[in-house]
Amino acid sequence: ELAAVARAKQLDARLDRNEWDIDAWLALISDAQQAHIDTARPMFERFLKQFPTSARHWRRFAEQELAAGNRENAKRIFQRSLLNLPDVELWRAYVKYAHLLYDAPSSDLVGQHQALVHSGTPDAAAKAQQLFDSDQTRRRGEITKAYEAALNQVGIDIESTPLWMDYLTFLRNAPVAAGDHLGESTKMSALRSAYQRAVSTPMRDLERIWREYTDFENGMSKVLAKALLQEHGATYMAARQCFRELRVHGEGIVRGTLATPPDVEVKNATLGAAATTAVAAHKSATVATAAAVQQQVRAWRQLIEFELTNPAKLENAGWFRRVSFVYQQALLELHHHATVWHAFISFVDEHGTPAQRETLQQKAIAALPRSLLLSFSYAEQLEAEQRPQDCRAVLDALLKNNPDPLAYV
Repeated sequence: ELAAVARAKQLDARLDRNEWDIDAWLALISDAQQAHIDTARPMFERFLKQFPTSARHWRRFAEQELAAGNRENAKRIFQRSLLNLPDVELWRAYVKYAHLLYDAPSSDLVGQHQALVHSGTPDAAAKAQQLFDSDQTRRRGEITKAYEAALNQVGIDIESTPLWMDYLTFLRNAPVAAGDHLGESTKMSALRSAYQRAVSTPMRDLERIWREYTDFENGMSKVLAKALLQEHGATYMAARQCFRELRVHGEGIVRGTLATPPDVEVKNATLGAAATTAVAAHKSATVATAAAVQQQVRAWRQLIEFELTNPAKLENAGWFRRVSFVYQQALLELHHHATVWHAFISFVDEHGTPAQRETLQQKAIAALPRSLLLSFSYAEQLEAEQRPQDCRAVLDALLKNNPDPLAYV
């Protein structure tokens, strides 16, 4: 315990000297993952304040709370992170949380069920079964909402295949009582709809989902299958080709690196003899040098430029959503790059609504309050809209946050 306290003080001192000492941050979060949740919680909070777009650490924070039985704390973590971070694995963790909450009936429901069974009334068994079936329908409905929310947020990610496969398995395993023809029909319709949505989405291992869908339709009706597979085959082929092109244009992108300012040189310094293998492995997976970060900027820009050509052949709303999604994903790693924010704002200004543009401008300035580029461009927009008080507020905030003489020009 004394050694842990001494190590914590040492890390605090290093971070006080240099807030971008990545070695120290990774040592801190590695210690947090080994600590009791009450000790780990402030460590996670400190880390995520510095790296708010690190989806993997938000996920690990929630998972650590769940492992300690703190479901409400995990819920609050998801509420704080999910809508800001378009990350497939974070959303999968949320769906697992929904399964944890709703897979099994509550103890109260079990008690009511048992009371009915043993009540001795003539229709006790039927009422007990009705109670259980109704509760099961409610619980599966809540899990379905979680899946649909996840797919709505990240289902267009080319790496979303595991999420789609989870959902298809969930639908396939839906319980249906023997002889319940309506229930079986409803189940098959939901599964068919999900398969058809999935095979039209450019993503990895799409061939596997298509094979499953083909087997599903042939197992239902070979006559109907021929027509449906022909109808959706063209959509599937287009999605598969689109994925291949996206993979080529996205080559070089490394997801999950910690977001650091572009002028920070993150050196691969040793962690010292006390460093664990886990920290070293964590470091290699999450840290990029300044040169590597610039390569990432180029790689994301290349992918975004390709997405702007609308390779998925989407209607305007779908295209706008997809390009916006890729910008949002790029900003997970390039959170401190004003030029990326500015490019995203310009795109929304041209193709979105004024409200969407202003919301994004405010998020950008909140992320980079010292950015001359973002503050000046926002102030210029406000001036053009004849909002002098708002314009002055933006410039005053810039002067407060940025002592750079250029801010006074």
